[in-house]
Amino acid sequence: MEIKMSDPDQSSQSFSSGRRWVFRLNFVLGLVALVALLVMVNYLGGGYYNRYHVDASGVTRLSPQTLQILELVTNKVEITIFFNPSGEEELYGLTADLLAEYKNANPKHISVKTLDYTRFESDARLLLGRLNLLGLKDTMLDFVLFESNGHSKLCHAKNLASWDINAALAGKALRRSAFQGELLFTSAIFSVIYPQPVKACFLSDHGERDPTDSAGDEGYAKLAGILKDELNTEWQSLSLHGTNSVPSDCQLLIVAGPRMARLLPTESERIDTYLKQGGRMLLLLDNQYTNSGAETILSQWGVEAINDRVIEKNGDFARPGDVSDFRVAGLLHHPALDAIIAAGNLSIQINSPRPFRTKARSNTPGEPLVSVLATSSAKSTLFGQPSEVGPFKLMVAIEQGVIKGINKGTRILAIGDSSLLSNNRIDTAANHTFAGLALNWLLERPDVLLSGLGPRSIKEYKLLITNSQLQTIEWVFLAGLPGLVFLIGGLVWLRRRR
Repeated sequence: MEIKMSDPDQSSQSFSSGRRWVFRLNFVLGLVALVALLVMVNYLGGGYYNRYHVDASGVTRLSPQTLQILELVTNKVEITIFFNPSGEEELYGLTADLLAEYKNANPKHISVKTLDYTRFESDARLLLGRLNLLGLKDTMLDFVLFESNGHSKLCHAKNLASWDINAALAGKALRRSAFQGELLFTSAIFSVIYPQPVKACFLSDHGERDPTDSAGDEGYAKLAGILKDELNTEWQSLSLHGTNSVPSDCQLLIVAGPRMARLLPTESERIDTYLKQGGRMLLLLDNQYTNSGAETILSQWGVEAINDRVIEKNGDFARPGDVSDFRVAGLLHHPALDAIIAAGNLSIQINSPRPFRTKARSNTPGEPLVSVLATSSAKSTLFGQPSEVGPFKLMVAIEQGVIKGINKGTRILAIGDSSLLSNNRIDTAANHTFAGLALNWLLERPDVLLSGLGPRSIKEYKLLITNSQLQTIEWVFLAGLPGLVFLIGGLVWLRRRR
């Protein structure tokens, strides 16, 4: 009987062929499973995700106040970054990164695009023509445009950051110290989704600073621009001579440093009547003209303006060689200042301000609430009375609650120096930011636009290394890293040969 044995080589070959097909099937099924898993993860990630900021400065991190407003956006808001990115790389980068956060917070209703007017000239001209801005100066071309339901708002690049003037005066390089994009962008979005006509009046006829003067250093054209461009507030000049009174649609009266004539008793009475009916006033005194008549109005609200000037003897706050030009030493918590205080390293630059004296509260019903906003240092003195030392009160806010029969109460903000908001000084330190916050508070804009929406400090980090250390770093990158790759590859090759 003959028994035939199967060829072991043939059996082994058949078994190996089957295993190869199993391996191939497993590979295909594993690949399909991996693709399906990636698709599911991406699908879930599109609707359920968290964003984490790893930058320590938080310059482009949105505050809870902004996120709260963005949740209210139900109409489409189109944002156009009209910039030359190569011309302002730092500012463009901060702007683009911050607006990307706005889009991510509400991608359904907010869209962001960049229009480089140096590359796409025809598109740029179409946009400028649609906005009637074809005559815009070259220095004003960089801006951010917000549009919604036929309403538009511009935020010019020159207002997005403040400069460290004190460092430049000390001989250091001029650099940006803070980025205030969130304050401007959130206010712009609010103004286009909730457009409300607001009107301010600049008192005239007494040598006040001129809101139409854009060429002179002492003009107030930049402050007028903040009203119109940033706060969506129209303005006009106002004369109270003759039978004129404060218009009923005036929501803010600005008295910008009367310097040539005293307010007539009839003018003071009309202003006082306006205030007692729930009016709002920004009063800036001039340090040279101490008999403007506005002092009488203040006294009726519990504040006395002293006929002297403050000089700062503390070198930490005064400009080198000029004790009359100094940074405010003390900022107290108030809606018009909280955002600046939160920024940490910002202050307000002021020049020879007149100080204020506040009366003690009697706690009688309906008594105005007087709050001190800013003070000088303990080393400051008065120009006319050097023996009297500070701190002195430089800014005060007066507030009286809701008046019977009137929906809103009186608000007054008095400052002892009118030059801090002039054309040549408003962009110094945090003066521009303060102007916007103060106007917002006076106009009683929503508190969400005041708290937490301040400038963000721009920090620079320098790495100081010697020439020998620099050469070592160059050799590490040019030879060390490639050599390490070759070494690992050689070890793998030797192991496989064995």
